[in-house]
Amino acid sequence: MLKFDGQKTEGESQSNEHSPRQNRVKSLLTIDNFSRSIDDSARKNFVLENNAMRATLLILFIFGSASVGRSADPTELLRQGIDSYQLALETTDRGLRTERFEIAQAYFDKAVDQQGDRVTASLWINLGNAAIGAENLSAAVLAYRRALELEPDNAKAQRNLRHARSLLPSWVPVPRDDSNSIGAMFDWRQLVRVGDWGGITAIAFLAFAITALLYQQTNRRVVAWFSGIALVAWLILIAATLLVPPTPQRDAVIAVSDVIARSADSPGAPPLLKEPLPAGVEVTVLENRDEWVRAALADGRDVWLRRSEIAMVDPNSDQLVSTSDRVKMPS
Repeated sequence: MLKFDGQKTEGESQSNEHSPRQNRVKSLLTIDNFSRSIDDSARKNFVLENNAMRATLLILFIFGSASVGRSADPTELLRQGIDSYQLALETTDRGLRTERFEIAQAYFDKAVDQQGDRVTASLWINLGNAAIGAENLSAAVLAYRRALELEPDNAKAQRNLRHARSLLPSWVPVPRDDSNSIGAMFDWRQLVRVGDWGGITAIAFLAFAITALLYQQTNRRVVAWFSGIALVAWLILIAATLLVPPTPQRDAVIAVSDVIARSADSPGAPPLLKEPLPAGVEVTVLENRDEWVRAALADGRDVWLRRSEIAMVDPNSDQLVSTSDRVKMPS
């Protein structure tokens, strides 16, 4: 049996001194490789978990939105839309941020459906803002236009509409912001709904009748002067209503991408533009013919579009274009 006396030869001493160092280096290399493998695995797992979280979020919304739309009142839908919108603003991941904006847009859209004729300009603006974040430009332009139909002087809707128009390609014609121009002043009747003109005319006649009666009792010139003004206003309103009736709302927004503007109402007609029209372009419908509409672009050019490719700004314009005026929500 060999005995170990505690003394080492010079060669043994050097061999024993290098051996621990080599072992430590090997250990460090092994640990580093192991940590790298763990890090790579963690990255893969993070990506998978992140994708799984997005898929789970969408699945839960798809299956839950139907029951929410049936059971929740407009106030609850509005609250959920605002919460989803705020959550999207706080999200840094672009894909997840867009998806959360889509969910907020869908909640606002359901709130619009629930409120019906009682929908406010503020709700349309919220819907448009969420659509901008969801990169759904057609829904955003349509929502801002409908907000301005309710409140033509709404500064927020005007500003957001200008921003949405700026996101379109530079070659696309957009309406001029001519709310203060002389041409807009001559179109003053468009600022009042068609159904309100009868009431305004009746008020003018009532003012004339009251002031005329007061003049007979008082015989004062001031009362006669006001009575004359009321009479002139009443006659002007009657003439404006009977001789030049307000034109129905025919503005529309292209609701789908890559729409070919054709020269006639036929799928075989040659295109009029070099490039397809993107979603969000505003047009004015001039004529309705079967499955086609003749529409004017903002620069005055007439084009033919399919009825299914546009959404009317006025939700009650189905008699003009018998197609769904709702822009499809992303799923």
